[in-house]
Amino acid sequence: MVRSLRFLLLLTLVVLASSQTSRAETVRVPATGEPAFAFDAPSGWMIIYDQYGNAEFVANDHASTMQLMIITDAGAMSTTEMAVSFFQAADASPYSRTGSGTIAGYTADVFYSDLVIDDTHLNMAIMIHKIDDSHVAILSTTTKADILPAQTSALEALTASVRLTGVK
Repeated sequence: MVRSLRFLLLLTLVVLASSQTSRAETVRVPATGEPAFAFDAPSGWMIIYDQYGNAEFVANDHASTMQLMIITDAGAMSTTEMAVSFFQAADASPYSRTGSGTIAGYTADVFYSDLVIDDTHLNMAIMIHKIDDSHVAILSTTTKADILPAQTSALEALTASVRLTGVK
């Protein structure tokens, strides 16, 4: 799990500095099997899949990203332990606060942190929903600290479009 988290976070940093075009796209993470994220992503986002089948969404203006992953070998790790691993892999600050939220309508634990890269302050949030004894859905977001209200609205619309299949 830590290896895929490190890759996603490294990818986040690379794509925040790059530029590519984006289009509306049907997303499925993982590509096969269940549970899975499966939904039609709105346009305005560049979507990149890593070698683990996770998806990274980058706003066209590079103000924010969203990452989706389904962990299939979570074992007995608590959501707190997962969040600590996630932020450590990102070289981010330890989480500063917690809360509750939802991923596709399912209750999730939320952990907040921040990170500074090349004098750019980034806010990070990771939402973790334990689906069952071995599956975990993770939705994380990274935003620039000076994100504008319209950019926040676009990220909120993207996260609201996310759906999970194969969850009871």
